[in-house]
Amino acid sequence: MIPVNQKTAKLTAFFVSQAEIKTTTQFGFEIQLSRIYTRAVFADFRETHYRSTAFRSEQSADNPTKYLVRHYNQSDDFDWARHEFQVVADVTNGIYECECKLWTHTGQ
Repeated sequence: MIPVNQKTAKLTAFFVSQAEIKTTTQFGFEIQLSRIYTRAVFADFRETHYRSTAFRSEQSADNPTKYLVRHYNQSDDFDWARHEFQVVADVTNGIYECECKLWTHTGQ
């Protein structure tokens, strides 16, 4: 058995960190982010993206820039799953707001 010295360990870590990250979808933004984000930041993005698929949105009949967002499984597992949130997505004026304030608090 050949002992692994520190130099070999560093080279191995370098090549592993340079290896392409497997994406879960073929969305262009996910592929792009997997190339420019660090592994840790991309893992956070991937988890947030996965959790976001648990929600559905319905456009307001009164205002086409407002949406009502609900969790698919309105369980007691976490508070946000039991609530509905109004989201404003006004592309023309560049206004994006959600009454849950997740983006304001975490940037996600």
